[in-house]
Amino acid sequence: MIKLVTLLDEVIRLLDMDVPPLIIVEIDQANLERYSPKILLTESQWKQSSYSNYFYRIDPPNPAIQTRRHVAIAHKNHLHTKNRQVSWNDDYSRHDRHSFDANFRGIEKAKDIARNVLKLPKDAQLEHATNLADKLLLLENLDSISDDAIFLVV
Repeated sequence: MIKLVTLLDEVIRLLDMDVPPLIIVEIDQANLERYSPKILLTESQWKQSSYSNYFYRIDPPNPAIQTRRHVAIAHKNHLHTKNRQVSWNDDYSRHDRHSFDANFRGIEKAKDIARNVLKLPKDAQLEHATNLADKLLLLENLDSISDDAIFLVV
């Protein structure tokens, strides 16, 4: 492992790159089973969060379909129900806008989980959608809205 890291550092230096290249390693099923005790694959797998009944899955960026690194959060009984999950990208924007659950129970805990696992600042304002009558309203933070706020719905 140290040799591989040293080699990558040398390649980055020789190519005069500011950012390391995206490196994808494909492992066939036979080798995955053979080396699985030595390989720790943690992305794209559901994990229990620090909150009871909240699970999260971190997915890597995918330049082929222009997606950013993001986290999906769900309750245990909705791990396979996409429209009952919430997800955010590492740039604080919502991921999967078409299936984001605007009525997710425990949205503040979900935001806390997202900030922690994506290593975002504790005060990061994650996008949140809420239903306003039959319209969809995109807000940065519900806490900062006064009771007499006026919304422009387009």
